[in-house]
Amino acid sequence: MKGEGGDRMAGKKQSLKVEEKPIFEVFLLKFKEPWYNLTGEEQNALLDKLAKNQEEVGAKNILMCHCRWANEEWSMVGVTEYPTIEAVQRHHKFTEELPWYKYVEAKMVLGTRFIGFE
Repeated sequence: MKGEGGDRMAGKKQSLKVEEKPIFEVFLLKFKEPWYNLTGEEQNALLDKLAKNQEEVGAKNILMCHCRWANEEWSMVGVTEYPTIEAVQRHHKFTEELPWYKYVEAKMVLGTRFIGFE
């Protein structure tokens, strides 16, 4: 039974143990029409800029999956690891300025590693 401040099991209050760092971003991504109007060279140039900025902020792509074959809405799903929340913010500011979101639609969820209960 879920209670305020944690989970309750057999009358004992438990709280989640989580790490504060690193920050994980789980994302779903699909390409918009303007992406397909770019040449392969232009697409690769954008992807290279993204990769360079991720490297600069200390981010690592943990997993990138092509999932278009398994659903009709999303092209890719992935997990990126950031060392701090500030790194997440710096990278997302960069993507806004690129402008990455002219070419893609994305949904993202941030979280930290779950360790167990106290």
